[in-house]
Amino acid sequence: MNTRPSFELNIVRDQVNFDSGRTKANPWKELVVSWMGGVRYLKMAEFFAYRTRGNLIPGIVNDPGATLDYEIKSFNRMFGPQVGFRSSGRVRKKLTLGGEGRFAILANAGEQRTQVPATFTTPAFFGTATGEQSDIRRSFVYQLGVWAEYHIFEPLSVKVGFDFLRIAGRVLAPRQLDPGVILRLGNLLPLNDDEGATNFDGYSVSTVYKF
Repeated sequence: MNTRPSFELNIVRDQVNFDSGRTKANPWKELVVSWMGGVRYLKMAEFFAYRTRGNLIPGIVNDPGATLDYEIKSFNRMFGPQVGFRSSGRVRKKLTLGGEGRFAILANAGEQRTQVPATFTTPAFFGTATGEQSDIRRSFVYQLGVWAEYHIFEPLSVKVGFDFLRIAGRVLAPRQLDPGVILRLGNLLPLNDDEGATNFDGYSVSTVYKF
């Protein structure tokens, strides 16, 4: 799977500030809760191939030279609004812990392209079956993240985080497989199953400069 260039644009507003023991000596002791709203764009491409050679069923089929290459490409182009929240608080003078969550409802221009070059004698078939379909569906994005930020000095800090991202309602290439294409002598059904979901997670390290 290839995740193409994607982007998001958000407005973040500090909504509530909680005093967590702030004093004149420790003015940094506070918890900040923010909300965010914006738009998000995701583009994903995927390739799936299923290749077989030979077909032998004693007493029924004897076609050892048979070949079949089932190749599917799927595309998802998603755009729409998202909302979320963010919370952070300094637990030490130089250490801040935080987390956030985001949710998006996206219009997904899903597409699949299939080609099946094959050679069979039982049943007799030689050539390439092709099919494609596209439609606009609805997809959902869920994202959770946590981080720790070490303040080297104001306003420079180093941030280490972990994010989990789930994209639901997308076109997955393997789910477009049509196992009956050869029995229909190359008449390929243009399937477009958009009930797939994918999870992503990973760590990040960044440098933050606030001004």
